[in-house]
Amino acid sequence: MTPTEELEQKEFNQYKSSAAFYDLDFTGTSYEDVEFYLGLVKPFYTEVLELCSGTGRISIPLAQNNIKVSALDISKEMLSIFNDKLKYLSKEISDRITLIESDMVNFSLNRKFNCILIPFHSFQSLTDTLQISQALQTISRHLTDDGIFILNIFKPLDNMKIIEGVCETKVVANDKGEPLYEKKCCNTFVDTINQILFYELQYYPSDKDDCITEHLKAKYYSADQIIELLHRHNFNIETLYHGFNKNISDKSDSTELTIVCKKKTE
Repeated sequence: MTPTEELEQKEFNQYKSSAAFYDLDFTGTSYEDVEFYLGLVKPFYTEVLELCSGTGRISIPLAQNNIKVSALDISKEMLSIFNDKLKYLSKEISDRITLIESDMVNFSLNRKFNCILIPFHSFQSLTDTLQISQALQTISRHLTDDGIFILNIFKPLDNMKIIEGVCETKVVANDKGEPLYEKKCCNTFVDTINQILFYELQYYPSDKDDCITEHLKAKYYSADQIIELLHRHNFNIETLYHGFNKNISDKSDSTELTIVCKKKTE
């Protein structure tokens, strides 16, 4: 059995084990994408379909800015946390949010949106060629003819193999500076043929002796590859953003690439 075949026996990208840690991991001033997406959406759109919405990190600020959000995610654990958050919002804001438990590959909502958003590299959790194609077809069916599709991915290193086996560790503390848990992000294997990064999130809570592990994988694309994929699925590229700076001429060394596209018209 090859390393890839062995890894594929595991369950990936479900966030069943680590949903409770998500908000502590991915909030704070270091994440500039919330304001970036608000800047793209708010001036032009009053309703958004967010795919892979997680616990509402993007959806809630959109709703707080008078935008209706259909928030779709496959993880019932993440959506449960999102639903709990709605209880602490005003009724006016919470009423703007609709939670949907479904897969971005084959969801069916019987309506179209003029703005569909997949932030935070979530599209890259799809690693099967057929599912990737199905997801883009499903998105196209739910997008109005003049609507926009906003997609964010991470830009890979020229040689992804060099990060195989690399682990990054951080300690997450509460507002008083008391440690809550230690987190390790470990790259277990890089499949350079299929361009898939396999990695683990390992959480060591301060009040427990055990380790909570989440198995994840992500397909990586060069800019040319993702553009070609979108073109092949009848999307035209409108704008490319490198990083979360809306200056399109800034092609910095940021690891972020955000693509704004529209459906091709006859």
